[in-house]
Order: sequence, then C-alpha cells, then structure tokens
Amino acid sequence: MRKLIVLSLAALSGCTVVQVKPIDSKAHQVSHVCIEENPAVKMDGFLPMLEKGFQNHGITTERYKGKPADTCEYTVNYGAHWNWDLAVYLTDAEIEARRGGEVVGRAVYHLRNKGGLDMGKWARAESKMNPVIDQLLADFKRQS
Repeated sequence: MRKLIVLSLAALSGCTVVQVKPIDSKAHQVSHVCIEENPAVKMDGFLPMLEKGFQNHGITTERYKGKPADTCEYTVNYGAHWNWDLAVYLTDAEIEARRGGEVVGRAVYHLRNKGGLDMGKWARAESKMNPVIDQLLADFKRQS
C-alpha cells in the first residue's frame, strides 16, 4: 500500500522539460536582436525578462510589432502560457531566434502535468527562464 501511495504521488508530480538548440556564436555573430512583441503573452514582465536575458550576454535588443526594420538581421519570437492553481505560474514558454527565415536557436520550457504537486511550479518565471535563456546563449559570454 505504501508503495502504491509513493508511486501515485510520483505520477501526480510535475516534471520540467527543457529543450535548447543554442545559437552558435561561430556561425552567427549576434550583437543585436529585434524581438517581436507578442500580445498573446499576458504577463507584462515576460518581455522585459527576455530582453534582460539577451542583454546579460552582451546582446542589445529592440522591440517591434508586425514587420521588423530592415536593420534587424536577427529576430526573436516568443510565446508563453500560464496556469492557475492558487496563483498564476508559468507552464510553457518558447523562444526562437532567426536570421531571415532560418532558425538559428530555439529554447522550449515545458512543465509536464502543469506541475502536479511539485511546489516549485509556483517559482517566478525569471527563475525558470533565466537558465533556459543562458543555455540558448551559452556561446555568448555572460556579462557581470
């Protein structure tokens, strides 16, 4: 019976999946990115957090809506989804960096089973996403 309870709790608990294809700094000398504002992401702090993540690696950012300026060699798109369980928390996020039509880097954060009974599911989005952004930009030296 005790084993059954432990197994049941394990099945209900969440598991985080992170998949990252880092941007290769040898192939892509990224110093500036243009980030498309995504109005579907309802959490106001997500875009500034993303910008700060790039800036922490010495990459400047600018925002755009619709079509990027001709000077935007590298663009970034993102999406994020939230769930409610006593409080709002991040369950899914995707960041994709492109040069023209080519995907040069991609990062996905996914909280399986919406976190289940894992108390860490309520952690701030920054604590979840900063390590993911760092992996995406691992080839670019982190600034102090």
